[in-house]
Amino acid sequence: MAPPTVIQALRLSARAVAGSLWLAALALGLAAALAAAWLPVQLFPGAILARGVAASGHAPGEALEAGLAALLAPRALLTAAGLGLVALLLQGALRVLWLGGVLATLGEELSGRRWPAFASGAVRTYPRLLCTWLMGLLAEALALGTALGIGWSAVALAVRLEGRGGPLLALAGAGAATAAVMLPVAVGLLADAALARAALRGEGPLEAFGAALVRFGARPSAFLAVALAVGAAALVVGGSAQIAGQVVINLVAARLPPVLLVVPQLAFGAVGAMVGALFELWRLGAVAALACHLQPGEPWLSAPAARGSAPPRSAAPALPR
Repeated sequence: MAPPTVIQALRLSARAVAGSLWLAALALGLAAALAAAWLPVQLFPGAILARGVAASGHAPGEALEAGLAALLAPRALLTAAGLGLVALLLQGALRVLWLGGVLATLGEELSGRRWPAFASGAVRTYPRLLCTWLMGLLAEALALGTALGIGWSAVALAVRLEGRGGPLLALAGAGAATAAVMLPVAVGLLADAALARAALRGEGPLEAFGAALVRFGARPSAFLAVALAVGAAALVVGGSAQIAGQVVINLVAARLPPVLLVVPQLAFGAVGAMVGALFELWRLGAVAALACHLQPGEPWLSAPAARGSAPPRSAAPALPR
């Protein structure tokens, strides 16, 4: 089967997201859970500082010094580091669980079967998706470090030459700058493609990254075009929504007491978060369509991965690959 074009991938993903709008509300709940996970990390330094200031009982300057000493104590620093590590691990675990359910749901929508798959996808794909996500995180960190190194080297070379070198050196500098910008984007798309294959094709981490690299290497412009299209649309729609929300808040500010202004602000913040989640779902679905070549009637799991999790009898049969 011929792989989908960029327009087809975006259209298929938009249709899949339109059939799974409830995922945006779930994303809002996930964001609230992550904010609650980081709340102790944010409150702990203030609590330690206030405790040190209250226990000093001296002049304001000495009280502040005592509070800083309590905040920089080894036990306080280790406790803060432990709280941050727990919050970071919880964020990663919830992120992988979310990706497993989302990719399974989008895969069902893309294949046309549309049977419920969030819970089963989140649970059954979790081990291999966690390993794939960690590999992608490592690859993105290496790509970011490489991009920073390329950019720093280009700037240092340009400063040292002080305008000498001619157009050839300028062309090389422009190429280095472009590579520094595009490398993290390309590696991020590769990691998303590997996650999609691990979730939808039941491949292991190494196999998923290898297959994603083949698909990305065959059509890098398609993946980059999807990322640019979704990013541009998110920028336009998100910016317009933010401006409209600010205008509405300014209009109602004169009629509401200051205490109640937090209500429309929270409401527009929630709407903005759900709009951002919809665009992320759109990007994930389009990348999955390009990476997995999902066609109507195809299962979201490969035969080995789907063993033991047969679909309902009413589900449409899978088409041959």
